Amino acid sequence: MSILRGLLFVRFSLRSLIALTALVCLATFVVAEWRKSTARQKRSSEFLTRGGWVVVYASGHDYGLTRDVFMQRWAPKYLGQDAVDPVVAVAAVYSTNISGQDFNHIADLSSLRKVVIVNNAVVSYTLLEDDFLKLGRLKRLEALSLVECNFETSWFLHLQHCPLKELNISQVDACVAEKLERVLPDGCILKLGPY
Repeated sequence: MSILRGLLFVRFSLRSLIALTALVCLATFVVAEWRKSTARQKRSSEFLTRGGWVVVYASGHDYGLTRDVFMQRWAPKYLGQDAVDPVVAVAAVYSTNISGQDFNHIADLSSLRKVVIVNNAVVSYTLLEDDFLKLGRLKRLEALSLVECNFETSWFLHLQHCPLKELNISQVDACVAEKLERVLPDGCILKLGPY
């Protein structure tokens, strides 16, 4: 009789079914978004690495990002580094023109905190305003270094929403430096001279 009473206690409820369905949908959405961002980061980091970029992952205590001990042991081995550690810095030394496609892949790396671009071409390359728009989509960008690259100072307005703390630029005269200080985000330190 007690088993029958227990079965009567568990009754079908439309509210319970709706709540369970919502919970399953939410869990599926979270997993799908995580997998999508992991795939996007993997694609971008592979593309940049093939193009000569150096990609730096945050692992351990780098950049204030930590994983718990349990995740450190098994997660990178089975899920891959892209699923566990975000890309926090990219750097490139160019001997030819910078590809605009590279900036598309940089903008996909939402955890980026540092970007370094060094131009070793015989003729100095001018970055495009569109490149700065893509850099402006990086909401965690803290440091940007441009060596031997030409640009318009007004393009730095696209970086106003970035928490930019440091801007390193080589070979800029005092007039351009003064204009830069007017358009840079508040609290950003402008460093001039050799990188």
